[in-house]
Amino acid sequence: MNYNIGISCLVISMSSLVSALELRPSREWDASALKKLENRLLPVLDTFISEKEDHLKELEDVLRRTPALRKMSASEVGKYLGNPLNQYFVVKRFVEDWGRLEDYMKSDNSSQDLLTQIMKGKNQIPSKDILNKSLRDLEKSKGIDPENYRVML
Repeated sequence: MNYNIGISCLVISMSSLVSALELRPSREWDASALKKLENRLLPVLDTFISEKEDHLKELEDVLRRTPALRKMSASEVGKYLGNPLNQYFVVKRFVEDWGRLEDYMKSDNSSQDLLTQIMKGKNQIPSKDILNKSLRDLEKSKGIDPENYRVML
């Protein structure tokens, strides 16, 4: 299972959100406040990922059963559905499997919970311009090579 796609989408969404969060330019930023915010957001992000993984496991469970069922019914749908037990199981899958997935998707607030926590900390996140200026200042004053992420001594 490849969770990288979901995590990549989350990172892109968070980057866009951070870019959109602007503070007054005159406000000084506080690295300790940013670290505290990060410490508060990491468990929320972990919960978000766990909930998404659980959701994906449910989807995988449905998909695991699907190929065998498709193969049995693909050649002659009418003949397959002519058997009352097969009709029963088709309906049962929609009631249980697809219904359970639909209920889960409707009740999944994990994205909203994460965004809510990020928005609560938006006053602690300086604008992208301020952060970029700070990065350049640190690179110059501390001898950090941004291309290779190493400190030059």
